Amino acid sequence: MLTALVTFIVVLATGAFILISAGRMLRKEPSSSLISYLFFVTAWYALQLYMMVYLFSPVFLPADSQYGYFHFNSIFAIPLHGAVAFFMTDLTFKLLGSNMPRVLKLALPLPFLAVLVTYTAGVLRKLAINRSPEEFTIAAPVSGVFVIVVIFASLVYGVWRSRRIDHPFKKRIFLFAVTLGAGTAIGLAFVFGLLSFLEFDVQNGLSILVCSAVNIPAWYAIRDLFRGQARAVAEELAKADLSLLEERYGISPREREIVSLVITGRSNREIVRELFISEETVKKHIYNIYKKMGVRSRVQLVNAVLSVSRRV
Repeated sequence: MLTALVTFIVVLATGAFILISAGRMLRKEPSSSLISYLFFVTAWYALQLYMMVYLFSPVFLPADSQYGYFHFNSIFAIPLHGAVAFFMTDLTFKLLGSNMPRVLKLALPLPFLAVLVTYTAGVLRKLAINRSPEEFTIAAPVSGVFVIVVIFASLVYGVWRSRRIDHPFKKRIFLFAVTLGAGTAIGLAFVFGLLSFLEFDVQNGLSILVCSAVNIPAWYAIRDLFRGQARAVAEELAKADLSLLEERYGISPREREIVSLVITGRSNREIVRELFISEETVKKHIYNIYKKMGVRSRVQLVNAVLSVSRRV
């Protein structure tokens, strides 16, 4: 009971700290790589929280219901494995200044989808045959192996690729990869019996704690890279000729003024104070800008402005 409570508190606290810190940075310095990082961290902590509930819930369940609980709920870990693998790979490419290849975007989910279909079918067959045997073992989904392979492959590729190109943040990428990789490896070592002399609940708690807490030093290792990328984008945006938006998208002079403030990280309230207009007017202008340029967010707006500027 105490192990479960401590684990739950640490996972929530570390996850909240990173998401709030990264979210604040994103608000001030929009970045596509930072968005990928937020998606990755969200998927990572969703998986840790799910595994914690999955592993500790049977303590409170009657013995005759544990068989169905374990087998049925293990299905839901597979999509989380796939999400972590996908966003980890996407993050790696974004950190290196490129986008994940379309072929990889389509191919990466396929193994997890195959595992989901086959594992679910197997679980349903088992539950149909015998709902609650006295003794049972659970074969973990193969997706757990896939996600481990993808994580380490992404980290190795990130280090290798950053050293082969003229990347200004090689050390940051290396520190991020080593920190996250080492923490994940230690967590997995606990899972595979490194502390087998301890109680099962304690082993599970330690593995989840390590895999959760490792993101704190990993965040500090990588945040300067996000700031550096944001500064580079800001410098490029400062040189962008926004009059081109009028020609390409039919943006009005007033809307162009709004665009110039949005892409520099101004909030709606800051735009209100700067232009002496109501917040409803600001929202209406932003809505019209998004509609004309075919974007849905401030980051997409930044990318659209950069795209137009780079074509000149």
